[in-house]
Amino acid sequence: MAIVEGNREEKEYHTPLLKGIAMQDERNLHQSQPASRQPLLDRIGLSIIATDAADAVNRIIEAERAGLRQVWLAQGGSGGTDTLTIAAMAAMRTTQIRLGTAIVPIYPRHPLVMAQQALAIYDLAPGRLRLGIGPSHRPIIEGSYGLQMPSPLAYLQEYVSVLRGLLSQGQIDHHGTFFQVKATSHTASIPLLVSALGKRAFRLAGEISDGALSWVCPVPYLLNEALPSLQAGAMMQSRPVPALVAHVVVALSTDEAAVQDQARQFLLRYSKLPFYAQMFESAGLPVAADGAGLDVLAKALVISGDGVALREQLSEILSQGLSEVMVHPLPMTNTDKERAQLLQVLASLAWSIPGATKREADRFERNHRVVEEFRANGGKVQGWLPLILLTTKGAKSGIERVYPLMAVPYEGQYLAVASKGGAPENPAWYYNLLAHPHVTIEVGQETFAATARLLTGEERTPAFAQAIAVFPPYREYQQKTARQIPVFLLERQALT
Repeated sequence: MAIVEGNREEKEYHTPLLKGIAMQDERNLHQSQPASRQPLLDRIGLSIIATDAADAVNRIIEAERAGLRQVWLAQGGSGGTDTLTIAAMAAMRTTQIRLGTAIVPIYPRHPLVMAQQALAIYDLAPGRLRLGIGPSHRPIIEGSYGLQMPSPLAYLQEYVSVLRGLLSQGQIDHHGTFFQVKATSHTASIPLLVSALGKRAFRLAGEISDGALSWVCPVPYLLNEALPSLQAGAMMQSRPVPALVAHVVVALSTDEAAVQDQARQFLLRYSKLPFYAQMFESAGLPVAADGAGLDVLAKALVISGDGVALREQLSEILSQGLSEVMVHPLPMTNTDKERAQLLQVLASLAWSIPGATKREADRFERNHRVVEEFRANGGKVQGWLPLILLTTKGAKSGIERVYPLMAVPYEGQYLAVASKGGAPENPAWYYNLLAHPHVTIEVGQETFAATARLLTGEERTPAFAQAIAVFPPYREYQQKTARQIPVFLLERQALT
């Protein structure tokens, strides 16, 4: 992601242009709600790292299936391919996940063209595009595109004014410093987020945007410098404070030396760009020309550890008052395995939705830890009887969920016993199996597809007897509840 250049250009925007500009309606994204009142899962997005456009779309599909609600596409993060095109492709292959750009550079793309592309994605996936834009920086705009880059913040301000007029009002007749635009379009509620690095850029984001997108900014800097600037800008225009999206680099590894080495390589290029260097210095983490200070910066910016440690650190960051995090994975040794584990970590934060009971939170947390240990140890979990992992699709959402269940072998197959400890109601996965009977089973180190079939009458009787023989408490569970505990036969699908 490229961020607007530092304070040298930030003084050039002019507030009067902004009069009468309101925040885009983004009620579904909770922009105007206090961060602490939002479901935690709504506040966590994944930065997509891919080799090309097709790989990026697959990663987005994978994130949605894991239960995430937000992904971000960074310029250059998918093999240099266009982020809005990828968003359009992903919109056709997904149903719920929000698609954010972080960012689309504005100098190479006229606001009318940007509006046309955004509207096309909106038509494909209403309410799911979050359009992040920004000036980028001189080495790209002037060095790569060969374009002039005058007054980045003033240019961004006028650009947003034109773009918002097209998207919100359906027409624009604008004659400004940088643009002469007269056009009409259909309207759409598309949130406009802008990149920000310095304090003046954050203040401008507060005045004109629906969210500020940071990049490699230390959390204390965001809390102590960026957030007050964002709030001041919003107050100046008498509008709600936009979201502050914190870019957080994570490494799923307990090898501190290896994490430091990867983090140094990742941050080195940013430390050599003047405007990033200025921000690092403002944050009290300067990096000298010879690289001195890079280790300290890496430790301050990158969070690492196993899944439990990452989950705790991300929760702590979000508890401090930042609206959202954009989680950026730092590849270590096994990219595919790390990506799958990270998806589980992020999805597991769903239990922190306000209103969940302590018992529900503990159960979700316990299940997540069991799944992690099962997969790490070849299907074994210390202190537990033999288990299987059942992967189902949500009955309504269609999102994949993983449940650890008692392993009950039966006639060469396995049973799934919906006891829920003898509770009066069935477990959630019972309804998932009725709606989506095609499932995935993990037993030991083996994974296979199966079809879940609800057993009734004479078929159920011997099956439930076998379940009691394997796990006697099932008899007590049945005595506790008025419902007949459902039993499913998980029939392995034949290879084709």
